[in-house]
Amino acid sequence: MPITSRMNQSEQLTTFTATGEVTFNDIIEALRPFFAGRATKNILWNFCDAKPDVDDLTESLDRIAKFSNKERKLRSSGKTALVASADLMYGLLRMYETFADIHGLAHSVMAFRTIEGALQWINEDQ
Repeated sequence: MPITSRMNQSEQLTTFTATGEVTFNDIIEALRPFFAGRATKNILWNFCDAKPDVDDLTESLDRIAKFSNKERKLRSSGKTALVASADLMYGLLRMYETFADIHGLAHSVMAFRTIEGALQWINEDQ
């Protein structure tokens, strides 16, 4: 699987790291055990080394937001930071921000170009 996860309960942060080609199914398969277990308040998705399956993800961004919204009670007031350095992936993540807003996710979603910027945003006001 091209996505690994690392959970830090004391910091209430789960980091998902994607490498290689990433599809809708890869993302959903990474999220299922997260929501089934002790979900943390905050998530950082690192897509810096990922190559998106553009057609698959473009068509699936709305479905990923809907899937996350079903689990909203687990992460109310949390934050999801999405990080990509490549323009194409960053553009897809910005599109996901829009779908997250449309579906009224209980947690904030924001795309970043650097992990440092994402972590700074996650740690604001905590």
